[in-house]
Amino acid sequence: MRTPFYIALILLLASFAAGKTEKKYDPAKLFTVKQLQEDFTALRARLERKDPNLYLYTPKKRLDFVFDSLYSRIEAPMTAMDFFRLLAALRSEIRDGHTYPMASREMENGFFNKDSVFLPYLFVYLRHKLYVRRSFTPDSAI
Repeated sequence: MRTPFYIALILLLASFAAGKTEKKYDPAKLFTVKQLQEDFTALRARLERKDPNLYLYTPKKRLDFVFDSLYSRIEAPMTAMDFFRLLAALRSEIRDGHTYPMASREMENGFFNKDSVFLPYLFVYLRHKLYVRRSFTPDSAI
């Protein structure tokens, strides 16, 4: 008598699986100036509100100047990679190894694909050692 229950469960799970769409990274997609400015403003507000060591290595006056300079460079639509590069400049100014921009999973998967001319690894350098943070190869030994 449990057969109808299992059939219904399988159909339900299959419908969820069929409805699931994988996000694809489009390197050519342009984001509007408004979208980029909103994201930048949200990032700045979150850092200022949540990061207790934001001004530990860089004085507030200098960091405010950097934030304002980077914001002013958002003059035209940009790709996700262009925006990522813009945000990467913050890391060298904040100088805190725990605060850095990270690409979305979709961006990483799209950027490091089988046709990529880059090493299929995402590295992180900590305490004078290089580590593989993420591997984009099917080899799970790494």
